[in-house]
Parts: sequence; structure tokens; C-alpha cells
Amino acid sequence: AGAKQHAVRHDDCRTATAEDDRPLPEDSALTPAAPAATRDAPSEEKKPDDGDDETLRVGVLGGIGFPRPLSIEGMVKVKRTLGLGVEYSLMPKIAVSGVEATFNAIAADARYFPFKGAFFIGLRAGHQRMNATSTVTVASYSITESATAEATFINPRIGFLFTGKEGFTIGIDAGVQVPLSSSLTTTLPKNLPTQLQVDSSMSKVAGTFGNDVTPTVDLLKVGMLF
Repeated sequence: AGAKQHAVRHDDCRTATAEDDRPLPEDSALTPAAPAATRDAPSEEKKPDDGDDETLRVGVLGGIGFPRPLSIEGMVKVKRTLGLGVEYSLMPKIAVSGVEATFNAIAADARYFPFKGAFFIGLRAGHQRMNATSTVTVASYSITESATAEATFINPRIGFLFTGKEGFTIGIDAGVQVPLSSSLTTTLPKNLPTQLQVDSSMSKVAGTFGNDVTPTVDLLKVGMLF
């Protein structure tokens, strides 16, 4: 009986050992790799180049347009939605209706990009100053009249300003400049018979370039936003 009990215990040990030596199921072998696959999944759904994480761009834009042909602007773009800038623009000396004039302006600029793309709604607000001269002949004498035309204005507009991944920026826009206040001062004596005619010419030139309601267009804006 003792030998028989010993044989039974020996068989039980061999059975337990055999069970321990059986290979684990394939699912158990793959279990440690599952967290790694889970960690990799988000990187496939969100790519670093999709632009959603863009929060701030800073740069400089140059432009050509009307009424001030040349401009340069420092700009900050926030979250692809809001652009804020300061612009200086100028016009080299021109001659119109016997009047030689130069003028410049400085303005604050805001752009709202409702779709986070290139399309924007914009508003400038600033001050421009024109210096003009005209020569008139009275009897046998030539007299040069100087004039200064100034205007404080707002300039609502719409347009497109596209910025690539590397920061290259190009755009175009159109709007209207509305003077909030304007003035024209001249140096020609009031009692001269040609005074009204000269002042009228200077007023017309000043009005064409911003002292009156004036259409505006930026034919080209180009620069870099980093």
C-alpha cells in the first residue's frame, strides 16, 4: 500500500510539472506589446505639420498699392486668426495739375481670419500728411505756394493673405479710406486773384489721395512671417 501511495504521488508530481511546462497562449505573449501600440496611435491621428499648433508668427511685409504706392509693415499673427501690425506708407514726389506733392502715413492695422485661412477682413486706422507746392505767376512775378494737407482716417477692407509653412507670405486686398477729419493750409496770400484757383488745385490733389473718401488697393503684399 505504501508503494502504491508513493507511485500515485510521483504521478501527480509529473502531471503538475507537465502542466507547468506547457507553452503560454499566443495572446499572453502579445500582451506586453499592446501598450506600445496604444502609445503610437495618437501620433498617427495628429501630424505635427497640420498647423493646428501654430500660435504665433512675427515678421515684415512690403507692399505696393494706392493711394500710397510703397509700404512696409511689421506684423504679428496669433493662432492663425488675428493679425496685428503697424504700417508706414509713402508716395514719392509726383506732379498733378501743376502741383508737386509728396505724402506719407502711419497706421495701425488689424486683420481677422474667420476661417483660419488666407481670407481676411481688415481695418486700418491712422494719420496721413501731404506736403505740396505750386508756382503761380502774378504780373511779372512768380510765387511758390506751399500747402499741407492732413487727414485722420479709417480704412476697412477685405482680401487674402496666404502664409506658407516656411513663412513666405503673399497677399492682395481692396477697400475704402474714409477721412474722420481733414485740413488744408496754404501760404499764398488771400488777396491774390489766383489764390482761389491754386487752392482749388491743391485741394483736388489732396482729396484724390486721401483727404476725401478714396478707394484703396494693395496690389501686392509680400514678406516673411516666422
